[in-house]
Amino acid sequence: MRFKVQTSILAICAVFSGPAYADITNTQVWDDFRTQLQEYGYTVRATVSQSQDTLAVQDMILTQSLPEGDISVSLRGNAIDFVQSGPNRVDIEFPERVEMQLDIIDGSQRDSITFEQRVQGNGTYVQERGQELHYVYDIDNYAMSIVDVEFDDPDVQNMDLGGFVTIQGLQGAMVVKSGDITQRTTNATMDRVDFSMTFDDPSENAAFDVLVRLDGMTYAEQSNVPYGVNRTDLAPALAAGLTLTSAVTHQGLDLSVQFKDAQTNGQIAFRQGAGEWTSAISPQSVAVQGGSQGIEFDVVAPDMPIPVSGRIAGITYNLDMPIGASQDEQSFDVAWSMQDLTVSETLWSMFDPMGSLDRGPLDLALNLSGRGLLGMNLFDLEDVIDDIDPADLGQLNSLTLNDLTIAGLGTRLVGNGAFRLDNSDTRTFDGLPRPEGRMTFTITGLNKTLDDLVNSGLVPSDQVFMGRMMMGAFLAPTGDDEMTSDLEVKPDGSVYANGQRLR
Repeated sequence: MRFKVQTSILAICAVFSGPAYADITNTQVWDDFRTQLQEYGYTVRATVSQSQDTLAVQDMILTQSLPEGDISVSLRGNAIDFVQSGPNRVDIEFPERVEMQLDIIDGSQRDSITFEQRVQGNGTYVQERGQELHYVYDIDNYAMSIVDVEFDDPDVQNMDLGGFVTIQGLQGAMVVKSGDITQRTTNATMDRVDFSMTFDDPSENAAFDVLVRLDGMTYAEQSNVPYGVNRTDLAPALAAGLTLTSAVTHQGLDLSVQFKDAQTNGQIAFRQGAGEWTSAISPQSVAVQGGSQGIEFDVVAPDMPIPVSGRIAGITYNLDMPIGASQDEQSFDVAWSMQDLTVSETLWSMFDPMGSLDRGPLDLALNLSGRGLLGMNLFDLEDVIDDIDPADLGQLNSLTLNDLTIAGLGTRLVGNGAFRLDNSDTRTFDGLPRPEGRMTFTITGLNKTLDDLVNSGLVPSDQVFMGRMMMGAFLAPTGDDEMTSDLEVKPDGSVYANGQRLR
């Protein structure tokens, strides 16, 4: 399945596992429940009956047309009840068990997956407070599992598919203000989330199993959705003014992967401590940042003679870039860093049995920023990618290396600098905009590391000798086993390294 099909399935799960938003009568709650599904691109049909204070919804069928094929989702089982429990309260009572059949239809081909949803300890209700609707949900256990599959696609016809997602201790609230633009603020906590997916193809003697566990998870979201927008179709939704910010944190993650085919098998185990992730998207820009701590991994793969295991103290990342066209200069920033990567002594002993190399932790960091002009909306790029002229994308006006750090094997490289780009001059550097600026790199411990590589037998001494000869053209000694490279491009296009002209 491609991205839009997967997004549509997740949207359905989100609607049925949490509250919809609505006015305060049960009829209006159901209407807005249906409207929320329509926001995800679905056409909704259902049998609705009213009995005293309860509005019951049965035989719901959701349909949607996507490039990958038409999607149809039908629900069988007990009704969803919208109960008018007071003058200012509507309870949403989900059946404890309900079947959901997903059909993906492409011409005469139909692939079907049947899910079973279970809800235990449900306390979902909505109240009106002034101009806002407040939703409260408290679900002890939520589960969605695959119970049957039928594939017409000959490529996957013999494959068995299984999987489930469970959420324990789901609590949260959502505040909604409706209008031409619906504003939502959601906060939720989950004690534990488990996800499993299995693929098994007996005809190929192949299998793939994934199991993920998250502890102490929180989710927060703020969104502004224009009326009538399908938020899963991102390009037109952003063009209409969709904005969305979200944040996820957790206190621990465990990932286990096992795979095999007729000849080989392997497994991956990944664990980490606390982690966080935030994102913000608007018609003008997208920003993503986050990090993880206390990462441990173990890998057994067919092409690896021994298991590979290690630990990373932390990883952080940041991306902030424009996605909307503008005649004004815009800025971007990209950063990624990894602290204290260590691997097992077993792995070290394979290529350095004598212990010649420094086995201290490896650090990596990169931070780039710049400014430029974006000539077209990047969220429209998918529709025109085959016909686009690269010049239409825009131009880069400046680029700054805020930090480059590579540390390992006893050597440390640190670099920074900045260049301005003259887009009116593409002759000096053979079709590229002419740069102007300076960049500096400092390396410490390199000579000792080269000696260690020779002593370990990994690198022949003659190759190290040639490398040192070449380094002399770009690096100047500035301290005890310390060298610096000062690279400068001047306005006339001349290039200098440590004051010596190279071009």
